[in-house]
Amino acid sequence: MFTPDAKGVNYMTKIKPLISLSILVLLSSAVLAMGRPPDVEMLFDVNEDGMTIVRQGPVSRLVKDLPKEPLNQEEKEGIIYTVQEEALAVVLYSKFYDKWKLPIFKKISDSEQTHVQAVALLAKKYDLDKPLVSDKKLIALNKILSSQGERSLAEALKAGAVIEDISIVDLQKLIKHTNQDDIKLVYNCLLRGSRNHLRAFVKKLKTYDVEYAPENLSNKEFNRIISTPHERGPLKGGK
Repeated sequence: MFTPDAKGVNYMTKIKPLISLSILVLLSSAVLAMGRPPDVEMLFDVNEDGMTIVRQGPVSRLVKDLPKEPLNQEEKEGIIYTVQEEALAVVLYSKFYDKWKLPIFKKISDSEQTHVQAVALLAKKYDLDKPLVSDKKLIALNKILSSQGERSLAEALKAGAVIEDISIVDLQKLIKHTNQDDIKLVYNCLLRGSRNHLRAFVKKLKTYDVEYAPENLSNKEFNRIISTPHERGPLKGGK
């Protein structure tokens, strides 16, 4: 068996870090060559107030690249409904901003517009009509929340929290009822946005000494959401 002399030992000691570095470089190159999962964090722009903008370029590429599988009727209706629900949020927040001139409404309205565009990518991919708000449930909700938001600034903020509260529950249900990766990706993007926007509305309400009580979320889940910071990192589970 070969036994290196002292000079050989010193030589091996010196080149060992170089060998390790070379292996690391080779492994890194292999990972890059094979490709890696997209950094989901780059799908969002989240500011210090929690306004969550979905970046259309990266999301569009992912939706396009993910497999296009036949959808069942529930999945089709879910996409159409979500487009309408997000559009409703844009309309109401814009209306509240015109009435009260509070920047949070303008900022979240702009964010919600990117959410509409994200769901519209799914509608386009699967050749679904993107209707105006026609769902009777959403039309009725629009009327109720619009009237509520006209009464006072605090009521408008509460109406905003209600919209996000409802959106979270609806998206959670829709995610459970699909196995399509592209649909789950978009819905999870929207779900993060809704949680962040709910945090923003609840925080703003507290500056007016108003506590928001959840109307759809359980108290446990609501408290978990508002007790945690705005979400900026990758989506959990790569979703």
